[in-house]
Amino acid sequence: MSVYVEYEVDSVPSYRKDSDGIGIDLGIKELAVLSNKEVFANINKKRPMKRKLRKLKHLSRIYSRKLKAYRARKKKDPDNRPTRSNLNKAQKRLQAVQQKINNTRNTYRRQTVAHIMDLYPSYITMEDLNIAGMMKNRKLVHAISQMQWYAFRTDVQFQCAKRGIEFRLAECRYPSSKTCHQCGHFHKTLKLSDRTFVCPDCGYTEDRDLNAAQNLRDTAAYTVLDLQTTMF
Repeated sequence: MSVYVEYEVDSVPSYRKDSDGIGIDLGIKELAVLSNKEVFANINKKRPMKRKLRKLKHLSRIYSRKLKAYRARKKKDPDNRPTRSNLNKAQKRLQAVQQKINNTRNTYRRQTVAHIMDLYPSYITMEDLNIAGMMKNRKLVHAISQMQWYAFRTDVQFQCAKRGIEFRLAECRYPSSKTCHQCGHFHKTLKLSDRTFVCPDCGYTEDRDLNAAQNLRDTAAYTVLDLQTTMF
């Protein structure tokens, strides 16, 4: 099923676009790697965020224990309804930390997108990631849920619409990570754990994510999404 989102763009301003296009490879190790070799770190791996996540986990356990105890008391004596004051306090503390985490992620994502837009690329190409399919991997589901890939792409598309930048979406099955940017050879044995791309055909060696970003920048297998109406 396709969902169409229409952005209100009364007039597209004329920005100078004197740079080349940019390919953006989203990932887990890093939030985003650009084809111009810029790297935006995964904020979830930073020390301040790790502290917040540990606190969230701790408060979540406290809330779960209090909720379990509340339900047990309620079941034991249905006529004498137990107080929810302690449970409500634990819930509010948990929600407050979760909100701080969300705010930090949102701010970092928007700042990253703003920086990319300030490069004034002639076009931006991103991969049409099958996020739902990737979430089926139990080992990656938690990490993927933290990355906000969908929100990142939405922000990029919206800013492209505002600035009159062409937004390209590479085909979902385009193997940007496994294709050699130097000779085009398909590296079928490349594993997810292989962080360096070494072409078995021409010997080209490059960071895996940078190789993918440069392939996205140069690929002809893409669809240009309309500036007024974008499709997810």
